[in-house]
Amino acid sequence: MDEFARFFPDGDTLDPQAVRAAGLAAMPLPELAIRDQIIALGALAGPGPMMLWNWVLGSTPQVHPGLTPPRAARLAFESGIYDLLLAYQGGLRVWMPGGHEFFVLFGPADQLEAVRQARIFDYSYAEYLDAPHHSPRSREVLAEIGRRYSIA
Repeated sequence: MDEFARFFPDGDTLDPQAVRAAGLAAMPLPELAIRDQIIALGALAGPGPMMLWNWVLGSTPQVHPGLTPPRAARLAFESGIYDLLLAYQGGLRVWMPGGHEFFVLFGPADQLEAVRQARIFDYSYAEYLDAPHHSPRSREVLAEIGRRYSIA
């Protein structure tokens, strides 16, 4: 089973149960991962090629293997309207659903802790959730996403 099918059995949304079953941790983050953050994650994950999948609901994902972090960051930017999965060496992964106000970092718990310690993402999901620009409904949806994808 490939990486995409393992974590996206419905072909669209990251399955929290699949993350748990793989013994991985996850954390939601606000907005989207930008170029410098994608590259910084690559430096933290270690040398080696990355893979990127991009897709829209109901389509077969396009797979882009053998990417460097800068190339993956450029391709992620160019694919901004699509859902994206970035897979780094060592098991760190980023899911960025197209058009949404969040993304999910998942992988081995020690790698997520290393990301926290490196402060690659300074704006926490909790702070984002409390931002005054969210409507009550938006805040409710984002809170549910936070509960679903906060996996220790």
